[in-house]
Amino acid sequence: MRTALPKHFFLIILLFLPLFIKASDITIYDVYSNRELLLQSKYKTIKAVQINYYEETDVTYFLLQKSNTPAQQLLQKQLEALALNSWNTELDLLKLYKEVQKRITIYNKLENSNAQGYEYHSDREEIVPRLKDVEMEAISLIDDQLWLSINYTFNIETRNENTTEIDITHYYKASLTTGSLQRFQPTMNSEQQQQVAKILSPYFTSQYLYNTDKLNPGYGSSQNKEIDYEREEGEDEEGIENEKWKITSSDSAIICRQLCEKLNFGEIDFYWYGWGVIAQLQPYTESSSIYDGEGFNILLTEQISDSLRKILPSFSSFKNKKTPASALHNFNYYEVIKPISAVNYAPPIEKLIHQQSIKKIRNLTIESYQLFKNDQKTYRGKYILDYNEKGLLLHKKFIETANSIISDEHFVYDINDRLTQVTGTGYQQQAIFKKYKYNANGNLVEALEISEHNVYKSYFLYNGPYIYIIEQDENTFRDEGIRKLSLINQQLRFATSGYQLNEKNEPVFVTRSKYRFEDVHIGRDSLGRIIESHRENDRYNQYFTYDTLHRFILFDAYEYQRPNSRVEYFYNGTEALPVKQIKTTHQHSTVESEVYTYEFY
Repeated sequence: MRTALPKHFFLIILLFLPLFIKASDITIYDVYSNRELLLQSKYKTIKAVQINYYEETDVTYFLLQKSNTPAQQLLQKQLEALALNSWNTELDLLKLYKEVQKRITIYNKLENSNAQGYEYHSDREEIVPRLKDVEMEAISLIDDQLWLSINYTFNIETRNENTTEIDITHYYKASLTTGSLQRFQPTMNSEQQQQVAKILSPYFTSQYLYNTDKLNPGYGSSQNKEIDYEREEGEDEEGIENEKWKITSSDSAIICRQLCEKLNFGEIDFYWYGWGVIAQLQPYTESSSIYDGEGFNILLTEQISDSLRKILPSFSSFKNKKTPASALHNFNYYEVIKPISAVNYAPPIEKLIHQQSIKKIRNLTIESYQLFKNDQKTYRGKYILDYNEKGLLLHKKFIETANSIISDEHFVYDINDRLTQVTGTGYQQQAIFKKYKYNANGNLVEALEISEHNVYKSYFLYNGPYIYIIEQDENTFRDEGIRKLSLINQQLRFATSGYQLNEKNEPVFVTRSKYRFEDVHIGRDSLGRIIESHRENDRYNQYFTYDTLHRFILFDAYEYQRPNSRVEYFYNGTEALPVKQIKTTHQHSTVESEVYTYEFY
């Protein structure tokens, strides 16, 4: 499955790039107490026992940055022994081989089911597992319990020199109070498995629909069929048609029954993650066959995780687990970071409508052109945007030159004008589905975005002035783990940067920047409008110009004092809204234009 970030994420990637860089220090959060635990990354190359075939194995692990008590000093020794020694004996390695051989069986079965003719391999003995890497990772902290995983990456090679990787992951609980370290592997009897299956079946069903091409929100039914006619010239048409059935919510009961028959709930791993429990099926387990061998994870929050803990007594109770309370209201992470990224780009027409229009707009048509010399131009299509009387976007579609609809999106809001759902179709008629959930304070707590087979999910928890974020792409949680933000006295703080915001939640200046590319200088005029921004010690410079009627007219961007791009807006007389935009990109020598037509209430 392809995985991509949401489009808005690319606009702010520079702000959060440090979160994707593996640093020597790691911070783990207890979201209920706002406590932070500092860990230190370690790396060693270990001479492996002979049966591993590899002479050396790379090990990445962590230790407590400070071990002030005898219990913590004991834990340090156990963590290091787990990472460096627990697997490196013939007996321990043979136990891991036994686990990976089960995964190889599933791998073989899937490979053979997809193979054609000579590619079929029936001899299991051809495949030899070799332990390549060992990686220990801290997962989460609650009370004095540190949850962690250790992952064993095996290379498997066949005689025809095909190579792939299979991961085996074990989960552990470490006590900072007693220094104990125990593997967490809850065993379930048949009755407990049935109880767990009853609770989890709807969540695996929705996850399955979200992460496969069986979801087509708001359109069609199980009777609709999409056929992929892309093929090489001369191929047999009947043999290569790829039928993709689109299944709606009316089919969910059937999907749930059929899906859960294929799931082995005894294979599920559980571990505590932030404010919920992760239910995980690892790659190349029996259950993973529904995703062609890929593993997948589900985050179970609130009452669901509490119910699960009652069924599985080995999930110890947490004495300090309290319901977090926050004074924040109407906090939407994505709306807050938009103005931060906006200091580097020309404002789009939608923003100018919000800032400059004195009339209520019913409809906006944007015609797009590419301009050439000698007054030549190519029409590329048009966007049509419909608004309600409150100025909320209700409908947006793009129509190409042959009057064919390329994208068509519908927007739904709650009684407080918060966006709750987006449905429609995107490029090449791919389904678009976005859903947003808010708590009693109006703060965003969940976001789901599906577009062109890409699935992005995010979860938010608010505790005092702090905001915790968990992000997931399709079936995998992001490597940077739980992120922590704070908003105190209008100062928004990220892990490595901070911004002082004004009453409109726009950045006034940078309060903290750990990395060079986070260093942003923002200039505003007496009206609070941004007039210039500079990044990376004046490598990038942006200038914003307004006319005497306070209308935005020009954006210029430079890199090392060389012109990079220019965006210019044109107006008729004293009208508040532009009628045309021209964008020049100097690097590629392209000129583009947009022409605007408005209909007012």
